Amino acid sequence: LGILSAIPYIAYFVVINVGGVLADFIRSRKILGTLNTRRAAMLIALLGQGMFLVLSGYCGCGQEALVIVFITAGMAISGLQYSGFVVNYLDIAPSFSGTIMGMGNTISCLAGIVSPMVTSALTPNGTQEEWQGVLWLTAGILTAGALIFAIFASGEVQTWAKHKGGEAAEELPLKEAEINLEKDTH
Repeated sequence: LGILSAIPYIAYFVVINVGGVLADFIRSRKILGTLNTRRAAMLIALLGQGMFLVLSGYCGCGQEALVIVFITAGMAISGLQYSGFVVNYLDIAPSFSGTIMGMGNTISCLAGIVSPMVTSALTPNGTQEEWQGVLWLTAGILTAGALIFAIFASGEVQTWAKHKGGEAAEELPLKEAEINLEKDTH
């Protein structure tokens, strides 16, 4: 049972890393720009996760292996979010990405607080139909999130994130930054 519980997380880890390399490849080859790469990652991640969750709700007794496949696929494909909104913080506000990521994570924790209560209210008898309703609701929320991101996301440094003079923070190659740091300490 332990290995079965780990499989979705192993798949998630693999997709996070492969998705990052793939997103970098797509951007470096100019197949898509930054914004459309982020949008594509989020649409595939969230819509795919929702689809696999809903499919898992229609599996019958004796189809445990299929449920594991669907849950694993949903968890894995959600790893593409790291090539979407997670790195998008760096796109829109490099100097403030840590702060806004912390704010976003804090707000997203509300779902972890509210969802068990909502699930409990929607599944008083624990029937398959009740669970299908919960999974459809989850898919609806994921779809709404994907669409909101696709419509409102940006791939450019925002004006509020620019330093005085209206310019983004100066980017230095790592070696040059180290040299400048050494000069500052002497």
